[in-house]
Amino acid sequence: MTRLRRKRASREVRPIPNVSPAGLEGGRYRLLDEADVERIHAAALKVLERTGVSIEDSECRDIFAKAGAKVDAANDRVFIPRELVQTALKHANRDVVLYSRDGKTDLQLRGKRVHLGTGGAAV
Repeated sequence: MTRLRRKRASREVRPIPNVSPAGLEGGRYRLLDEADVERIHAAALKVLERTGVSIEDSECRDIFAKAGAKVDAANDRVFIPRELVQTALKHANRDVVLYSRDGKTDLQLRGKRVHLGTGGAAV
């Protein structure tokens, strides 16, 4: 065995530290104040109600119609009233889990937890 190989073999193998463990508690990084957030939310509700969204003939469109949205089938538009959005937000689950393959690295998306990811590249 060469001297270089002996030196490499004798090195202590140290575990690689996890510099970004999942789910650390986040701080208060807020680009917008509460008034700005409310203004954007109100504008989004107005767009959903007045402009609507394009949804082709499908089960999805039928579900919106049954829930109280106005459907313009000729133009494939669904107009979603603000009350429908607000009701949906009240009933939306606040705890979401992105499950991993091995069950050891599930991401608990709740509270102020912060996670790093690949941007949805499924890598």
